[in-house]
Amino acid sequence: MKSMASLFIIFLPLVLHVVVPVLSVNLYEIVCNEAGQDADRCVSTLKADKRVVAAKNYRDLSNSILEMAFDMATSIQSYFDKETIRFPKDNVIRRCSVKYIDVMEDFKSAIYKLGYNTKGAIDDIHAAGSEAMNCERALSTQKPYNPSMHALNSQIYLLTEISVLAINHVALKEGLSNQP
Repeated sequence: MKSMASLFIIFLPLVLHVVVPVLSVNLYEIVCNEAGQDADRCVSTLKADKRVVAAKNYRDLSNSILEMAFDMATSIQSYFDKETIRFPKDNVIRRCSVKYIDVMEDFKSAIYKLGYNTKGAIDDIHAAGSEAMNCERALSTQKPYNPSMHALNSQIYLLTEISVLAINHVALKEGLSNQP
């Protein structure tokens, strides 16, 4: 009986070492579970980015999501620039191209502020989402309606939602939410 107890004590750490990582949940999955009806879209969007998957804490996760959003906003702005060349008289596309310069600047500012002012970072993210929605409202008046442009705005808006959820974890953990 004593030898069974000894074997149990010896092998317990090995069993826990194998089982515990299997049971763990990635940080991005925790954040995505908070996204309500967007949870599935959140997971599928974030798991595609290796920076997000590799994040070990909420600050790194938040930064990775913001970098992902900035990269996507840059691609969308480039897309609208190309569409402006194709349709030079289309004021809505031109307006969206300009709005996405603001979206990019807002995400870049949020990345910078994340290090010292989570409230300021969240304010910048809200501004980015607002600019994307202004573009979306303008596009919705266009005939014919272009679903690919809608999908781009929807993806940016999702990333704004997710990044705020992630930063809220940073603010709670580090008590930085009320700093100027």
